[in-house]
Amino acid sequence: MLRNAKLAALNILRSAGAFEAVANSKWRHDRPLILCYQGTALENEHQWRPAIYLAPNVREQRLQTLRARAYSILR
Repeated sequence: MLRNAKLAALNILRSAGAFEAVANSKWRHDRPLILCYQGTALENEHQWRPAIYLAPNVREQRLQTLRARAYSILR
């Protein structure tokens, strides 16, 4: 129930343009964003521990999304 309330609130904020406003703000551009993953699966680790390991294709999709939005990426 709480999860649904959080998702509804995020959808309202997104629809209202809050995400875009923050993304384009001076506050956001003056601060580095750091995203860290526990690990990328080399074989099938993502199947038995999906909370820790990402499938390689999912990781690449996420990095492409960040590149498309002009975020700097360090590997």
